[in-house]
Amino acid sequence: MKRFILLLTVAVLICMMVVPAAARPKKSTLGIGTYAMIFDYNGIARDDFTGFTIFGSTALSRNLVFRGGIYAAEHTDFSSITDAGVDLQILFGKNLSRRGFKFYAGLNYFSETIEIGDFLENDYSGVGLVLGLGYNFRNMSIDWWGNGRNPDSYNNLLNLDTVGAGSLAVSLRF
Repeated sequence: MKRFILLLTVAVLICMMVVPAAARPKKSTLGIGTYAMIFDYNGIARDDFTGFTIFGSTALSRNLVFRGGIYAAEHTDFSSITDAGVDLQILFGKNLSRRGFKFYAGLNYFSETIEIGDFLENDYSGVGLVLGLGYNFRNMSIDWWGNGRNPDSYNNLLNLDTVGAGSLAVSLRF
């Protein structure tokens, strides 16, 4: 849990450090969205989580963006099972800081804690690949992104075949 708080603090500080002047293009965002995760166990069983994410991003160039966020989700069948974590992403794409359609791919680092009631708490971290698309309006942006995670990052979940997460989000541009 301490690692989660440390990574959360770092992600928020990085996203908030770069605030462009009013005369410059809008390169930063702060947003909120839905968050969903799927754990597939060789097609035999599946765990689904749904929740929300809060994130911020800053464009390092027209085609390169750093995004960091936190998320919290609950198992769709068993509300006592929760998942909370941090996503850090570096994204490469087209039209990431200007108005209009955008699409991107990138790398994702995650660190999360899955809790089962007050009985069990497991920490996981790893990397994944991100794909996304969206539209930048003048003062807001709409995005959909999904990421595939390495199932080996979840070392004590037996027969885990596929792990994915995704979000549909809206953000303010500044």
